[in-house]
Amino acid sequence: MIRVDLPDPVLELLAKAIARMPGRTAPNYPVGLRVEKGSVGILCREEEDSANYGELRIPNAAVTGPDITVFVNRNYLAKALGFGMNQ
Repeated sequence: MIRVDLPDPVLELLAKAIARMPGRTAPNYPVGLRVEKGSVGILCREEEDSANYGELRIPNAAVTGPDITVFVNRNYLAKALGFGMNQ
C-alpha cells in the first residue's frame, strides 16, 4: 500500500501550480505523480512525444510504500487539492 500525506499549507499553491505546468493542451491533460525514495513530485512535459519531463518536488510530504509513478488528469487533481483532499 502507498500513502502520501500532503501538508495543508501547500494544497492551494500546488493546485495553482498544476494549472500552469507545461502540457495543458495535451489530450486528457496528464500530470504524473512520482513517489520515489520517500518523496513526492509532479511530472509534466510540453510535448506529448518528448521523453523529457519537468518535475515539481513537493516539500514535507509524508510518504509510505514503494516507489511508483502514475499519471492523472491535472484538472481533476487540482480540483481534489482545492477541496482539501491531502491524502
